[in-house]
Amino acid sequence: MISVIITTYDRPNHLRAALLALSRQSMKPDELIVADDGSDDNTRKVIKNFTMMFKLPVAHVWQEHKEFRAARSRNNALRITRGGFIVFLDQDGLAHSNWLAYHIALSMPGSFNIGGLLMLDKKETLSISEKEILSGEFESAHSSWKEKRLAKLQRKSSFYAFLRKLRIDIKNKPKLDSGNFAAYKTDLEKVNGFDENYVGWGQEDDNLGRRLFLAGMKPRPVITSAKVTHIWHSPDESAAQKWNEGGNIPYYERKRIKAYCRNGLNKPDGADNDDVVVTRYNFE
Repeated sequence: MISVIITTYDRPNHLRAALLALSRQSMKPDELIVADDGSDDNTRKVIKNFTMMFKLPVAHVWQEHKEFRAARSRNNALRITRGGFIVFLDQDGLAHSNWLAYHIALSMPGSFNIGGLLMLDKKETLSISEKEILSGEFESAHSSWKEKRLAKLQRKSSFYAFLRKLRIDIKNKPKLDSGNFAAYKTDLEKVNGFDENYVGWGQEDDNLGRRLFLAGMKPRPVITSAKVTHIWHSPDESAAQKWNEGGNIPYYERKRIKAYCRNGLNKPDGADNDDVVVTRYNFE
């Protein structure tokens, strides 16, 4: 089975757009899990409306919002997945029609796929309507040079992947971006998923990539094939300051980290998260 996990927090319009893009995949997932970091009821309404339009099994996994806890939110979703192959997406990503099909076709146990992001500016984003998302016109709503940028990134990432095959140590390269990547669930379990000690923006996906490398997983750049259009949104003006002053950077840069994180997918004491609410739609 194939599971797609999409992360969200209080951007219902972005989530709706991402869900509409997912509805037109050439190969449908077996289930969709929405990992919610504590959104209000507007997000729940978007998910419920989507499940009435498209009869895809969807689970809404909500946790109470206490700062930015994307790592924990993704683990919440990963725990309930039924699929053996997991594909990750963010709420501000519009998956191209063959996105999932490419991730599946280019997958291999013991490795993880690194997809590509086409970054739209404000003007390009505002030009996209729901009609254009459903028709697929959004896939070309970007400047031509951005495709060239993806091709360059594919070559660079493939080169880093080749160096890793030669056992040449490269610090966390090629980079894993949690907005578009895929891996087998058993491989994610080997490193205990995301490290939930990352609270606040940044570094949790870099850390996962590093630990997958430490566990012997091979990177598979699929940047020019498994593409996602990243829609523009107003930046959080305080994010950079919070990131610089927070604890994620020193925690990430500490020495002698292990592949298996302690505070991850499976807890040492086996305790459940008591603030997590799971709502399922269209499940038999």
